[in-house]
Order: sequence, then structure tokens, then C-alpha cells
Amino acid sequence: MKRQALERETAVANLQNDVVRSEQMVRIAQQNAMAVSESAKGEANATRTRAEAQGAAVRLTGEGEAASIRAVGSAKAEAYRQGIEAVGANGCTAMQLASILGENHVKLVSDVAVSGDGAGGIATAMVARILASEKPQDSGRQ
Repeated sequence: MKRQALERETAVANLQNDVVRSEQMVRIAQQNAMAVSESAKGEANATRTRAEAQGAAVRLTGEGEAASIRAVGSAKAEAYRQGIEAVGANGCTAMQLASILGENHVKLVSDVAVSGDGAGGIATAMVARILASEKPQDSGRQ
């Protein structure tokens, strides 16, 4: 019986080493888990801070663009007021209309003008159109 008790005590002593090692591994795993958790919290805070900064930058950019658009609109309105004072409402409207048509390359006058005694009007118009569409010949050639 003494031998069994001795063997039992020896086995328990041998297991104690494994128990201590297991307890240490549990503590290390807990510390690693806490480190990962803190790292995730830090990354979340950094992401939140970056998002807030980006939002503020977008908001400021939008406010700046809005102020610019308002300033341009106010300047145009003042220019229209001064134009109306200078040439009257109809004159200012005509100038604005001419400006818009010019910017968009709208033709106001035909390329071909036909006039005469009325004889051969369509034929004259067709010949004039053909001549207008041909490229001019080099006047230096004979």
C-alpha cells in the first residue's frame, strides 16, 4: 500500500508540472485576447477619426463650392441689373440672346442668298448652293 501511495504521489507530482504549464498557457491566451481586443478598439477609433475628418473635408469643400456658386450668381445678377440700366430691358435681352446664339454657333444668316427677277429661282438657288459647298480653287494655278 505504501508503494501505491508513493506511485500515486509521484503521478500527481508529475501531473502538477502539466497543470502549471496549462495554467500559464491559459493566462497567455487571455493576455493575447486582451491585446487583440485593445488593438481592435484602437483601429476602430482610428477609423472613426478618419471618417469624421473626411466628412468634415467634404462638408467644407461643399460649403466652399456653394459660396463660389452664390458669388457667381450674384455677380451675374448685378451685371444684368447694370445692363438693363444701361440699355434698357429689351436691349439687354437682345444682347444676351445674341451672346447665347454666338456661343452656341447658331447661324442667323443663310450661306446662300438668292435674289433677282424671279426667273429660275430654284435653279439659281441650287447652283448657288453647289458653288458654296465646293472648295475654292487655288488661284495661283493656270
